[in-house]
Amino acid sequence: MRLVQLPVELGAEGADNAPAVVDALDCLRIAVTVYDSRERLAYVNAHYNYLFRAMPPGERLIGRSYAEIVALELACCEIADPGDPAQYI
Repeated sequence: MRLVQLPVELGAEGADNAPAVVDALDCLRIAVTVYDSRERLAYVNAHYNYLFRAMPPGERLIGRSYAEIVALELACCEIADPGDPAQYI
């Protein structure tokens, strides 16, 4: 599942490797999220929704802020015994 290209300045040499990097991230059996400089979600790997099953599909999360993602994780009960939700944001 390729959701977005990584918004990383790779330069001329690294640009050729970008698809391989995304493919490698999608093969990991962990959830990988990448946020941009504005703290907006820019990339979610394929395994994210396997681990966070109650969350909306990753492609619907792209562009949301870190605070919005954490609030959704709390609302979907993806964080066990959250205590004070403010401590996560």
